[in-house]
Amino acid sequence: MNATSIYAQLHREGLVADAQPPAGSVDIPSPWYVRVMLGTAGWIAGLLLMGFFGGIFVALFRDSTALIGLGLLQCGAAAFIYRMGKKNEVLDQVALGISMSGQAMVGFGLARAMNYKMDAAIAIAVFQAVLVIVMSNYLHRLISTIFAGIAISVALWNNKAYGVASILMAVPLGVLWLRESDWRATAYGEAISAVAWGLSIVVLFTPLPGHLGDFIRLSAMGIPEAAGFAVALVVFATFACRDASPLARGVAFVGAVVLSALAWRAPGVIACGFLLLAGYRSGSKLLLGLAAVGLLSYLSAFYYQLSITLLAKSQSLAAMGAVMLVAGLVLHFMNRGKRP
Repeated sequence: MNATSIYAQLHREGLVADAQPPAGSVDIPSPWYVRVMLGTAGWIAGLLLMGFFGGIFVALFRDSTALIGLGLLQCGAAAFIYRMGKKNEVLDQVALGISMSGQAMVGFGLARAMNYKMDAAIAIAVFQAVLVIVMSNYLHRLISTIFAGIAISVALWNNKAYGVASILMAVPLGVLWLRESDWRATAYGEAISAVAWGLSIVVLFTPLPGHLGDFIRLSAMGIPEAAGFAVALVVFATFACRDASPLARGVAFVGAVVLSALAWRAPGVIACGFLLLAGYRSGSKLLLGLAAVGLLSYLSAFYYQLSITLLAKSQSLAAMGAVMLVAGLVLHFMNRGKRP
């Protein structure tokens, strides 16, 4: 949902005279695939810049304080370019490359200073959260949100707090998508949108270690992660249908519980079910597409798990498919006649 679609909906309801926002009142951002390419170029530029400093100042990488200091200077320079760049795509890419190099130096410096303990992951997460606030760039905030989510997840997994990471990521994300109409039109709408999409990407990939547990020795995290996403799914389904009829609320609650019960050994399926519902609630086709691709991928990964018999997997997949078909029909009939 963007300013144009919101204006069109207000026009259909007779609240505004024009179907389009006034000319010049809405900035047209670059397409998402352009931003992805710019982000990739920024990563490469950051690595090259860090290699440049490492090649000239070899001793720099042996001093944690100097490494952190230089990294902070680069991040500060990137923030200055963003503030003064007037949304120039070339300057944004330069700033992203400088910031990537600075973030890598700060991360390595913190890890070395803390003897590569998990306290460094928490410090990196806090640092990335600060960058989300300081950097006035959509793509940078998106990437910093992803880095912060990964750092928090790694720290919790190392302390065997499985399931906590999924709740910490999914519940705030659900609140953001439920309240999208409130923050989208505010002055901080673009920044909050970057955080929401960053958390969506983290939620999409967080269950991956649980599905690969047989191969990377993290099989113990699968069920707790599934429980965490199940809590988020049930809560989101309940609040997303709070304005619907009691029957619709009951169907949403029961459907979320049944899907979570059937997919208790496939946390990615529950996470993607949560993202599908969030995408449907927000009307985001991109989020729906990402969730659908993730759902198919996690279902395939679940089918090839060696710790579950073929009969059990077949029964679970058939039951999950039936639940999704019923949920699709219910949503179709609930939504029939509400959209033009």
